[in-house]
Amino acid sequence: MASIVFFLVAIVLSSSHPAKGLVYETRDAIIIEADDVIEDPSPYQSANLPSNALGVKEGSCFTRSGHLGSCTSIRTCYPTTKWHELNQLETWAIISRDTCVYTGEEDKQVSGVCCTTPFVNDEDSKKIYGSMLAVPVNPYTGQPNNGPTNYHLWSQNTPNNIKTTTTDSGNGVPDFKQTKCGAGPTKMLSYDEQRIVGGTAAEKNSWPSLVSLRLNGRFFCGGSLIAPHKILTAAHCVDKVSSTGIRQLTVELGMHTLNPSDAQVKKSVRQITIHRGWDPNTNRNDIAILTLHSPVTYSKDVSPICLPAEGLNEQFVSKDAAIIGWGTTKSGGSLPEVLQQATVKVLNNAKCKESYPKLVNSMLCAAAPRTDSCQGDSGGPLLIRTSPGGPWTQTGVVSYGIGCALAKFPGVYTRVTSFRPWIKQYAGV
Repeated sequence: MASIVFFLVAIVLSSSHPAKGLVYETRDAIIIEADDVIEDPSPYQSANLPSNALGVKEGSCFTRSGHLGSCTSIRTCYPTTKWHELNQLETWAIISRDTCVYTGEEDKQVSGVCCTTPFVNDEDSKKIYGSMLAVPVNPYTGQPNNGPTNYHLWSQNTPNNIKTTTTDSGNGVPDFKQTKCGAGPTKMLSYDEQRIVGGTAAEKNSWPSLVSLRLNGRFFCGGSLIAPHKILTAAHCVDKVSSTGIRQLTVELGMHTLNPSDAQVKKSVRQITIHRGWDPNTNRNDIAILTLHSPVTYSKDVSPICLPAEGLNEQFVSKDAAIIGWGTTKSGGSLPEVLQQATVKVLNNAKCKESYPKLVNSMLCAAAPRTDSCQGDSGGPLLIRTSPGGPWTQTGVVSYGIGCALAKFPGVYTRVTSFRPWIKQYAGV
């Protein structure tokens, strides 16, 4: 144990070089730009930022308490701390609370801490913006589980060709008018049928809107394609990624097998937009949008999910819903080889508050016996059909829960209808 602690301390105490890139604050979002964004000639660069957007120096990061800071060495962040006087537990508590990665000497990635104190010798660090975001809550027994999800059953889909037209919404955000969206299985097992059957592997490429997020090649979260270059996911999936770290973030589409990946399309990420109200302590506003470096071409295996109409107040209570992903199928279990799917039923929030007293209206709950989302499914979709045979519509984003498939603790999702204006603002759909 001692060797591990001192090894970590040695890493974090190393010096840093400032990195390029930008982090912006708007009225309702934190926007993290990849550090090579200016060099990319893609016409789908970042959307024009509002006039009140403020730039912050890179490498930027977010602390557990929700403050925007700079990723640097622990010695730089705490120049007056007498490290030799701290015991191992005290040292561990400091270096493990707000860890991050920055570019060190020889352009190597170095572990550091997210520091909210402006450097004394850094004239550019004149203001740090607070009360915004934080690192995700690590899942463990008895605590909110922000990890990805579990799943269960459908027949093969017959996806339609997807056609789109593009207009300008007037604020610099491409406005994609999708004539087709929401492709998926033609039939899923009902909630009652699945009480006996349980979950199952999905048909290959039967959910063309689902995406896999990978960091340094490792799967960690799910997401949904909502426009040719926009991915909807959970804030807790990406709130610890700096503008330097975006280079290690990739989105895989048209994928069925997790490892080795059989994804038909792989895209790098240009920008991360996180809801400014995201709070890991309460799990409120757990929503984010990724902007790809270049748009994808729609096909029968890669197409967008439908979103609820703006202004819709439907609660979807008692409706059957689909959950899909590559998360573990039980707490502490290994990841499945192929995409999994399951049927759950949307619950009344009043009932759900018996399990989660701090639940708010911008969240929704869903559950089924022995069926739930688990680690690895975070950011993935909760999907329903508003009419028999109609397109699939995303009503939730996998957010958190306690354990997996525990009878008294349903899965909690970010309610998409509560954030439709925000999604329109930053994704154009």
